[in-house]
Amino acid sequence: MQIRPYRTSDKEALRAICRETARPGFQKHPRLMRALPVIYNDYFTEQEPEHVFVLADDADVPVGYILCAADYAKFTRLMSTEYRRRVRAEAPYMTLVITFYLRRLKTLRETPAHLHIDILPPYQRQGWGTKLVLALCERLRAEGVAALSVFDIPKSAGSYPLCTRLGFRVSHRFPGGTVNLTKRL
Repeated sequence: MQIRPYRTSDKEALRAICRETARPGFQKHPRLMRALPVIYNDYFTEQEPEHVFVLADDADVPVGYILCAADYAKFTRLMSTEYRRRVRAEAPYMTLVITFYLRRLKTLRETPAHLHIDILPPYQRQGWGTKLVLALCERLRAEGVAALSVFDIPKSAGSYPLCTRLGFRVSHRFPGGTVNLTKRL
């Protein structure tokens, strides 16, 4: 197993991991499953690939990833335009998710760099999530990024205890029990 920088040849594997680790309710809807990677994967791999790290197995096949949007202005601009259009083509009703996402994302204005992490179930709870977060934090520190956030996360998510162990603290609470977690770098 290794953690390495993202390669463009990883794109479809990361999109598949995004779909496979989606909430079970989402997996019942094919159009939704096509839209999810557009929302939660494509911007990062296409626009900020330098902020994507891959967990690969011994055959160099991706089994997890961490990705980050460090450029808040670019992220919100492109999600509002290009990626919204792409989602509309897959599942028109999912454009509401982008609207909701961007509205809640405004809570990160002071700590705009935010991450998503997904690891296939057989590789979870083995310390790989910690190593992925630390690799990303090291990269962002080198770039002078002051803080990193995990956005709109339920306390029941597997990444919640991981992030709190790594020093992320609640920076915003949303109705319904989700929170933003932020770590100063």
